[in-house]
Amino acid sequence: MRKLLALLTLLAFALVGPAAVAAPPDPPEEIEWVRFVHYRRPIHPGIGPEPACPPTATDFAFIRGGIRWQSFPVRYRVLNAPGGVSLGDAAAQVEAAFETWDAADDVTANFFQRETNAGVAVQGTVRWDSLGTGPTAPIAVTGVGISRGSKSIVAFEVILNSDLSWAIFPFAECALAAGPNAFDVQNIVAHEAGHVVGLDHVKNREGALLTLYQYSQVRETYKRTLGPGDVAGIRALY
Repeated sequence: MRKLLALLTLLAFALVGPAAVAAPPDPPEEIEWVRFVHYRRPIHPGIGPEPACPPTATDFAFIRGGIRWQSFPVRYRVLNAPGGVSLGDAAAQVEAAFETWDAADDVTANFFQRETNAGVAVQGTVRWDSLGTGPTAPIAVTGVGISRGSKSIVAFEVILNSDLSWAIFPFAECALAAGPNAFDVQNIVAHEAGHVVGLDHVKNREGALLTLYQYSQVRETYKRTLGPGDVAGIRALY
């Protein structure tokens, strides 16, 4: 009887054929996250005057020697807004910040696309969440997801500190804007979007007015406009 059952099993497999056997599912993509912490600018008396404005510094730095996105557009969704700013206004400022980098890239026609349809998959999100209020609490934290297989950027998340004050200021190119001690939405998101593109912080004092400079301060708006180093960075990468 056992031999008969085994024979019938083999016969059934031969008749159905290997095409009917389901292929194993692809393993999930392995992603490594690299995170960038954006701090408030420290006060150091006696370190010298500000660099000339508008900025002339050409400094830039790549993430991991030059990882980048391979497919476009990069779709993202704005999930919420900070206190005192409507979701519509916050989303418009976020979109303007990402479009600043899109305009600087002279190769990719449509780098970023803000998605409002909940049914469409996105590669990234922007949201406000609690990150603390102390003197060392960050303004924002941006994570860039790198595929271990393709060695390219495949995902991102931008988290802005909802415990801090936020506003939308009139643009002031070479000075701080007038108004409350709050962080300008577009100014800070422009910095975070630079990490999403694939650029690291600029840390030297000469680059203090560049968008990718490692620190920011309240009422600052000049990071909305990319400096020479910021533009050189994205064009060298893409």
